[in-house]
Amino acid sequence: MEQLEESAKRLHKILEHLKTHKKPHRFSVVETSTGGQIAEGFTSLSGASRHFMDGRILYSQEAQRQFLGCDLSTDSSVSQTRAQHLAEAMRKQSGADWALAETGMAGPPTSERRSKKNGQCHLGLALSSEVRYKCLEFNPFLTRKEHQLLFAIEALNWAEYVLQN
Repeated sequence: MEQLEESAKRLHKILEHLKTHKKPHRFSVVETSTGGQIAEGFTSLSGASRHFMDGRILYSQEAQRQFLGCDLSTDSSVSQTRAQHLAEAMRKQSGADWALAETGMAGPPTSERRSKKNGQCHLGLALSSEVRYKCLEFNPFLTRKEHQLLFAIEALNWAEYVLQN
């Protein structure tokens, strides 16, 4: 949790700098597997409301379908395509300068349910001119909570990196 707070603080510092220089700094987040940890990590900071506009947790396929307003039958819920579509839709719907989307499989695998995607997280970052993408892969045998926390930390770190460069 300390790492999540540190990642959020670093992103907040960059956003403060962007705001001071009258550059795009307002963002929204859509999360599927992290259960709101990205938004919680950032909004726990003093002054977060200067930058954070909206956060949504679209945990079920049905919620994602309604949010995107399309049939998802041919699209995997844990994929580059889904992460990018969610990010772009969130940026448009929220009116934010940029939007971060996360979709992943936090697991852990059980004897009844196994997936090669366990520990995998896909991130989309919708900027005004493009949608960036990153895939993360962690040890598939970590717990659900460990995966969720790692996904959230890395999502904030990646957003910080992209905005700096």
